[in-house]
Amino acid sequence: MSVGFAKNLVYADVDAMLQRSRNLKIKGQCLVADPYDHRASRGNDLEQSIPSVLEDVPAPIAFANRAGDLIFSNRALRQLTPSASSTALPSNSCINQWLATEDHPTMVEANTRFFQVRKINLGPPLGGSLHIGTDVTQLMTSKALYQVLTSVYRLITQGCDRSTLFSGAVEVLWQEVPVEMAWIGEVDAMDGKLNVVVTRSRNDALADYVEDRRVRLDDARDEVGPILRAIRLNRPDVVQDTLEDPGLEPFQDRYREMGIRSIAVCPIRRHGRVTNLLVTYGRHPNFFADEVVELLERVADGLSFGLDNYERAQALEHLAMTDAVTGLPNRVSFLDQLAETIKDCPPDGIRGVAYMDLDGFKTINDTYGHDAGDEVLRIVASRVQSSIGQSQVMGRLGGDEFCLLLREESLDAMAQVLDGALNAVQQPIVLNRHPVQLSASIGVAIFPYDADSPDLLLRLADIAMYQAKAAGKGRFRWFNDIFPNPGSDHNRSDHTLS
Repeated sequence: MSVGFAKNLVYADVDAMLQRSRNLKIKGQCLVADPYDHRASRGNDLEQSIPSVLEDVPAPIAFANRAGDLIFSNRALRQLTPSASSTALPSNSCINQWLATEDHPTMVEANTRFFQVRKINLGPPLGGSLHIGTDVTQLMTSKALYQVLTSVYRLITQGCDRSTLFSGAVEVLWQEVPVEMAWIGEVDAMDGKLNVVVTRSRNDALADYVEDRRVRLDDARDEVGPILRAIRLNRPDVVQDTLEDPGLEPFQDRYREMGIRSIAVCPIRRHGRVTNLLVTYGRHPNFFADEVVELLERVADGLSFGLDNYERAQALEHLAMTDAVTGLPNRVSFLDQLAETIKDCPPDGIRGVAYMDLDGFKTINDTYGHDAGDEVLRIVASRVQSSIGQSQVMGRLGGDEFCLLLREESLDAMAQVLDGALNAVQQPIVLNRHPVQLSASIGVAIFPYDADSPDLLLRLADIAMYQAKAAGKGRFRWFNDIFPNPGSDHNRSDHTLS
């Protein structure tokens, strides 16, 4: 019988090994005691019965007796767990996991390497067990790489904002890669420091240390740590042993106390400049193998792309929802905001929709040209916005037509806002050293008295605007005054600035 010890497909012939031992023999797929050897039944001589050739097998191997004591571990396993004892069960968590393995394969992580451990019961009367580890680090790293990158790219394709993107990336890294802590910091060039944005940690002391520490970007020492090196050199920086890096000498006592022996820092770049850092910590020296560093670099690059992608999406959305001339919300955006305002309006509340048209604007376009006309539209928009205040919304429908969303709770308060808007439009504007003066005609529809849908409210306000223009311009008029609601006490005459 042969049992495969998987590391680089090295196999050891168990049968050949056991020929050196006289009290164990092969039976089926298990190792059992020789029934004629009474010493083996007491289990006292199991250690002497273990073939010495197991010492040099490249796969980690352990023998445990019936009581669960570790009585033998070969060189490969001791290299993974330096604290392992050859005579008793150690406190090392890796060995505890190793010896707790059931008959079916179990995944165990040891010093950043992953092993699929199989337990083989030696059977009565010996009652011990043999544990064999299969190195599957590359498989697990590939799986983690796939899981992390899939999650990060999903966030990118969903167009997540900066906060969601960073939080999601740190969370999936912490879940899939056995780092002690992962965090992202923001480079604040104005204040000259690195600010922590989001963290995820298994180590409370380390988390407190990172939150409290202030990294200054202007550190002038000849030797600096990996964070400043990554920023200044604009490339990843990995410390495989914190107790050996000269740049970490001032912090080595703290890292020793917290059990941190390795650090990897990857820059997140925007337009060629380092704007953020992805920082991760490991508990063991040489934690950051090449494949792990490659994973972190790809995550950092993905975050850079995600930030650019979100910025482009926001810019496109802004263009789609904003008037190019005045910077005001366009018709689509205004109607969306109107719909939200109606939805959130209290049961006894009212909202106003005003349709505003500039009187005499065509003459300005014909006299001074369309560029001057656009400048007039920008000036009018700015003045009216300032007059109506932040609680109202102003949009541009097209041409010289604007709309206002009035959130005041009474018609009198709305009338004051509209008077202010009319007055703002009538202020003189200088074009080519010549003062020109405009006026505006405004129609107003009230939710819920006149209509309860955004499109209908805007159409009714448009009708009222034409009535205001027909009545002499430079005024506003309520739609309710044109077609009174039976039983409504909100009818008012049109308002004209004197």
